[in-house]
Amino acid sequence: MSIDPSPAAFEATERDFEQTVIQKSFEVPVMVDFWAPWCAPCKELGPTLERMAADSKGRFVLAKVNVDENQHLADALQIRSIPVVKLIVQGQIKDEFVGALPEPAIKKFLDLNLPTEQDLEAEQGAGLLKSGDPAAAERVFRQTLESDGKNAKALVGLGLILIDQGKLDEAKEQLGQIDEEDDIRRELAQLRAKVFLHEHAGDEMALRAQLQSDPMNLEAKFGLACRDAVAGRHGPALEAFLEIVKTDRKFRDDGGRKGMVAVFDVLPPKSRLEPEYRNKLSSILFV
Repeated sequence: MSIDPSPAAFEATERDFEQTVIQKSFEVPVMVDFWAPWCAPCKELGPTLERMAADSKGRFVLAKVNVDENQHLADALQIRSIPVVKLIVQGQIKDEFVGALPEPAIKKFLDLNLPTEQDLEAEQGAGLLKSGDPAAAERVFRQTLESDGKNAKALVGLGLILIDQGKLDEAKEQLGQIDEEDDIRRELAQLRAKVFLHEHAGDEMALRAQLQSDPMNLEAKFGLACRDAVAGRHGPALEAFLEIVKTDRKFRDDGGRKGMVAVFDVLPPKSRLEPEYRNKLSSILFV
């Protein structure tokens, strides 16, 4: 059985399966076709899968495993009849089917399990945003939303850009359109936190003047903590929110704790402030 010479389809063996399939699946979904030369349905299914992989524009790649030459791998994956197709995503078997399905059924299988073109485009935008190019990311997100107005990754990405531009109302509008999805959980929490902090951030000079005359003014302390967080002064913000927790848990319906959680969600990854202040918060809440 011939293999498409493009990278979209390739042979995999039990010797390189870990690298070519499992590790590869963390970059792109890998469809694994278990076949054998004597299997008539395999000869029918194989070319269809190869063509679909070549036409997929990077949505997935196809790994072909000859079970006669890789019996240990077939036994390990409990291959009892062929053809069997397993879809590997992030190192795990996400779904599978048995037999030579017709192309419309395979397309339905893929649509249920793979990201759409718009998802891939939004992922590109997220990469641009992470790399420090928000202008390019915004263009990509807006382009994605023109063809898929409910794309969660594009909505949350655009929302993060808008809030950083100071466009609070537009960011809240984006937030209101987003459906909760596992793969955007962190970004969505970050957007919600930024909206919360921007909504409650007051005028810095006025707040500092209020606190100078009344150091126990919790409203001023809260507004200034939000302003500090928005400005990236996370340490002072957390300290002020912690003081509010210590002083009055009922203030703004546990606003001190909510403020700390919001800061945790906007902190850079692996920030030392998060474990430090989570421990401090826990020592107050659970005593």
